[in-house]
Parts: sequence; structure tokens; C-alpha cells
Amino acid sequence: MNGLIDIHSHILPLVDDGAESVEMALLMLKKAAEEGIEKRRISFYERNGFCYNPYPYTQPSIAPGRKPIPLRIMTYQRTVTEAEYQKIKNLLYRRVYHVSEQQMKY
Repeated sequence: MNGLIDIHSHILPLVDDGAESVEMALLMLKKAAEEGIEKRRISFYERNGFCYNPYPYTQPSIAPGRKPIPLRIMTYQRTVTEAEYQKIKNLLYRRVYHVSEQQMKY
């Protein structure tokens, strides 16, 4: 699993096996928030060898008018140093979002 980056969501409407509509996606998000899904998802990945890193991460806006999303990055088998985290973050910004950290608008 070295180098694996897993970014996915089963909530995105009309994508892959996600929600069948925007309305369904919103209901799924509301239910997940009410049930504490964040803690359950983190626990699931920790049981499978992933480590929760203490460094805040902001997913860049994915469309005009959309706000950036605060997230955390989990890594396999060990936490990473802050320098390693910065490399991962910069790689994601460049290759996935096609932006540099300097282009981020908070």
C-alpha cells in the first residue's frame, strides 16, 4: 500500500455507486453527521493499519463558488512528519486539484 492515496465518497450524487440524486446526498450527509460517522470511519481505517495525522488539511474548492473543505490525512502504518505531510499535501494540490498552496483562497 505504499504511496496509496484513497479519496472517495459514496455520497456524491450520480457518480459511481453514490446517491441517486442531490436530495438523497443531502439526506445521507445529514444522517451521517447525526450518527457520528466521522469517528466510525476513522476507527475503521485505524483498525486496518492507517494512522490519523495531526496536521490540518484543506481540500481546495472543487468548483467556482464552492468553499474549501477542512479535512485530515491518514497514512498507512505510521504517522508522517510535518515535512512528509507537506510533500503529500503539495502532491495532492498539484496532481489532483491542479493548484499550488499559494493559489489557495481561504
